[in-house]
Amino acid sequence: MKASGSILGGFVILASLAAACGTAAQTQARGPERALVGATWSGGEERGIAGYENYGGSFVRAPVAIGVHRSLSNPRDWIFVSKIEIGRAGDHALWRGVDTVRASGRTAESYVAYECKRASRGLKDSTPEPGVIALVGAEYAVDNGDFGLLRAEAAWDVSADGGLTAIREPVVCADEGYGV
Repeated sequence: MKASGSILGGFVILASLAAACGTAAQTQARGPERALVGATWSGGEERGIAGYENYGGSFVRAPVAIGVHRSLSNPRDWIFVSKIEIGRAGDHALWRGVDTVRASGRTAESYVAYECKRASRGLKDSTPEPGVIALVGAEYAVDNGDFGLLRAEAAWDVSADGGLTAIREPVVCADEGYGV
């Protein structure tokens, strides 16, 4: 009986260590972009992420904007940083980082789209859904000569407070270069 209690106790300790190691690995996998969550900076400052090029960003819904960074070593690897405008410093906005997500494009040609919507909202026009952003490639859902809608490879809903939530249903985005 004592031996089985020791064995059971050993399994509990091993399970606890495995869980702790899994948690540590998960935390490490989040990367240096997490340092931007809660940080504040002026729009006149460059807030970079080591190993990534800052691709700028766009307002998604006032006062929330998204900053986009692309890996220098793997052009399929992207980081999105949501930030909220918390004031002004002269000509520049003051920002506070709210949330981050990493995404991997299917190809090195994948890029960010800000004019997106859930496909269930219709494919007859390119009217965007507020707060929906995506990573897109070159696969069309609609290409009818008047406008094009690209299928999203990954998409997120940006909440009014800057939270990023993955969208699990099909999303389409306006091809901003369509007809150019």
